[in-house]
Amino acid sequence: MEDKNLDPKLWILVMLIVALIGCLSTIVGAAIGILPDIMKLLFPPPPVTQPTSPPPTSSDIGRSTTHPSTSLGSQPTAISKLTTTPWHTPHFPHNLIGLPAPTVERVTLEGTWTVFTTGFSVNDLVFHDNLLWATTSDGILVWDAEHGTYTRITVPGDTHNEAVGAMTVGSDNAFWFATGKGTSRYDSMSHTWQSFTYWEGGPADDSVSSIIVGPDSALWFGTWNGVSRYDPVTHIWRSFTKDDGLVNNRVRAIAVGLDGCLWFGTLGGISRYDLKSGTWHSYTRLDVLLDDQVEALAIGPDGILWVAYAYEKFGITRYNPLTDRWQDLWRIGGKDISGIEALTVGPDGNVWLGTFSLISLKSDLRRYKPETDSLQIFDIESVSALEISSDGVVWIGTGNAVIRFKPSQP
Repeated sequence: MEDKNLDPKLWILVMLIVALIGCLSTIVGAAIGILPDIMKLLFPPPPVTQPTSPPPTSSDIGRSTTHPSTSLGSQPTAISKLTTTPWHTPHFPHNLIGLPAPTVERVTLEGTWTVFTTGFSVNDLVFHDNLLWATTSDGILVWDAEHGTYTRITVPGDTHNEAVGAMTVGSDNAFWFATGKGTSRYDSMSHTWQSFTYWEGGPADDSVSSIIVGPDSALWFGTWNGVSRYDPVTHIWRSFTKDDGLVNNRVRAIAVGLDGCLWFGTLGGISRYDLKSGTWHSYTRLDVLLDDQVEALAIGPDGILWVAYAYEKFGITRYNPLTDRWQDLWRIGGKDISGIEALTVGPDGNVWLGTFSLISLKSDLRRYKPETDSLQIFDIESVSALEISSDGVVWIGTGNAVIRFKPSQP
């Protein structure tokens, strides 16, 4: 009699097919079960509109506005004024909830400290005409230091309150901002915006890391693809790269020397550009620098250039143009120095630094006095921006606040 039993190999194959079908059924079933959640993520329902309270009746800053339009053309766009809100107003309108409010001032032997919470990380600070402008991870904030009012500004076309980076004020009192999508110019007198992008003939790259006004009144932009110059009179853009003499195209910082020369800190060293002669000269770790990856530059009232390095590099470098001497400092005030994330020099020549150490996982604010080689360390974390007004008041941007420090009178 013929044996009708299945071949063992065939039997194993059948069982594998059955098991595979079972697994596929389970996966399909689970997918069907979470399909509504997936659809909600892909196609979220429209947000519920919250009622907006009437704006406060305090006086207008006169330079701070919002812009409801989503257009980002190259032509100026008129925008309306926004009424400011006093620091101590108990009821904010809906669109101003979460804006800065001061804490109780703390008086120390060094001076008076006041903290204004923002809820956002601060990227850059500029003090101009008694107004403090702060670019943050969620737009632009402006304080009126005299009247104690503030407001928030949204860059046109920014519907998601995106981060705003470097900023400066032009010779015509117009404000320039790096937005991640190029640069935007805000005319505080006519309340108009104008945008510039690489594709529209603007800067060399839309990723702008630094902006400064040159001695020629032109705007200079450090980008990830070179340096760009904008002439506010002729409205002509011109870019410079390694082919022109720049040491590296990835520019992190710009400073203007007392002699009118421009300094560019890059990820490949430092370049000095003489506007009068149109010549370039570069410096690297092969000759005078501690490292090629430069994070920040600052020039003091004595003309000395200070160089801070990126990515936890140790030390700081200073250059005296009068003696043409470079000096590398591994320690200042008897302390090791590394991880400098913010750098500026006050009108008194004191150097302020925001530092962070990956070794100790600690960050702080430091004030260095070169004349006495003395160092003070303040317990302020996540310092990301520094600005000093002409009267010596220090403004400090951190991961979630702006701090004002008024030094005690000697």
